Amino acid sequence: IKPIFFALVCTFFLFGCNSTETEQTKSPTETLRALSEASKKKDTEAIKSYLSKGTLDLLNQSAERREKTVDELLKEENGAPFQNLNEIKNEQITGETASVEVKNNVSGEFDKIPFVKENGVWKIALDVFMKDAIKRLNEEMNKMPGNASTDSNSESSNSNLNNTSNTAK
Repeated sequence: IKPIFFALVCTFFLFGCNSTETEQTKSPTETLRALSEASKKKDTEAIKSYLSKGTLDLLNQSAERREKTVDELLKEENGAPFQNLNEIKNEQITGETASVEVKNNVSGEFDKIPFVKENGVWKIALDVFMKDAIKRLNEEMNKMPGNASTDSNSESSNSNLNNTSNTAK
């Protein structure tokens, strides 16, 4: 019985611990680079494997509104994220969340890209990035002259922006 048990354990470790173990050891920066490579190749399954559940939900909503599949969206010319990574810096990990700064190809500034850990694997959380961008835009709009910056207006604007962003995608 011991040789059979030993053989089963060896088989499990040899064949059971495939690429998932490798994915679990990737840092957020390595995950972002792997997504970039998958995006260049239009490898939709690989792209989706690097995206958080929240990001995949956003992609599904967008695909439904456009009457396409997520794969079709990702295969479009600019559909896959991070096809061109110029510069990456400042990886920061805090528990189950992380961020990496990526140079924006248009503005030349660095955008902080958020990550979440799902089942022990770092995933890119573009849904969090979008929520943060909407929040920053709302804060900037409230700072403009002529805009009342009260808590109730801010909450109402946030609610309206979130509803608009959900229907506009």
